[in-house]
Amino acid sequence: MTKVRQLDGIKYIDMTDEGELTHRQIGQKLGESIGDDVEGSLKAHFADVDMDNAKALKIFYILWKKADELFPKYLDELKGVAEGSGQDFEKIVRFSFEEELYNLENTESEGYSPKHCSSLSLKTKDGIVLAHNEDWDLDLLPYVLKAKPKNEPKFLCVSYAGQSPGQILGLNEYGMAFGANSVETDISFNGLSKGYILRSLLEAKNMEHAINLTVKKPRNMGANTLIVDGKTQEMAKFEWAQEAYRIILGDDYLFHTNNFTTEDLAKYDIWEEEGFETFEDCARYKAFRHLLNKIGKHPSLADAMRIMRSHRGKPDSICKHRVPSEDMDIRTVCCAIVNPAKGIMYFSPGNPCRKKFRGIVL
Repeated sequence: MTKVRQLDGIKYIDMTDEGELTHRQIGQKLGESIGDDVEGSLKAHFADVDMDNAKALKIFYILWKKADELFPKYLDELKGVAEGSGQDFEKIVRFSFEEELYNLENTESEGYSPKHCSSLSLKTKDGIVLAHNEDWDLDLLPYVLKAKPKNEPKFLCVSYAGQSPGQILGLNEYGMAFGANSVETDISFNGLSKGYILRSLLEAKNMEHAINLTVKKPRNMGANTLIVDGKTQEMAKFEWAQEAYRIILGDDYLFHTNNFTTEDLAKYDIWEEEGFETFEDCARYKAFRHLLNKIGKHPSLADAMRIMRSHRGKPDSICKHRVPSEDMDIRTVCCAIVNPAKGIMYFSPGNPCRKKFRGIVL
């Protein structure tokens, strides 16, 4: 039986009592559990979208065909979401390419803002942890899902209603965990979609496997992905653009925001809307540096929580609050911190400075 709990307005769906499920079944049960939220996400996303934009439609069908060739099981999962929620399948598939199509579809868009999420990996006295603050401006509701796909690892993840599992953060029973941040780059439409790459990371067996899943070429757009291995206590930051990528390894910690930090990838990064010249000028980057320099030699989970609750450099802080005067009303939607070796996620709905973290065991 699928269990649904409320976490301060965000639904936590546990399907593990159902045993192993096909991707279609996972999608169906997910759609049934969060049908109203799926409907709300689609309404929010498509509110200002020109559904008849000929260019966007042409590109959408190219992206759909590519996804069907490379990730048919994930499209089958989205088909299940459509069936379970009673929503239009084509709209849900279109929503799965949200970032690729944003500027083409959105009639009032002035560019896809990169001022979004913040991620941290930190070696603590209790093992490596990965933390992620999810920032966004649309009224999309996240969900937390625990499920066991047939012949694949059990996973625990955070994503947006109407989208595939793992779009925000994920953890699986192999001890692999990841969190992803958008990077504003030029967009091509010939490669792999960021959303489907992230979905595939829920199957990662180890760091090498995660690298192979993440840096397949070509890709449609840029992103930063922080990945940790709870078994080996390894951490790595993957920065990828359409044709290029870099892997940065860390010892004690790594962090990233929404810009590339390697010189050769910086040329792919679009800086104009940021108002600064290099990633080191980013307020959240400066905050991470300052806060990590202040913690002791033996960091704890509590240190990671404090960092993710930080308002240093506000309004563009790690824990971000609404600033109605800004064009895009971006704020922290939720925070998740995972200890992959212990198989546990600490989840805070909304701003973590205002909420307690709740433990969810994989």
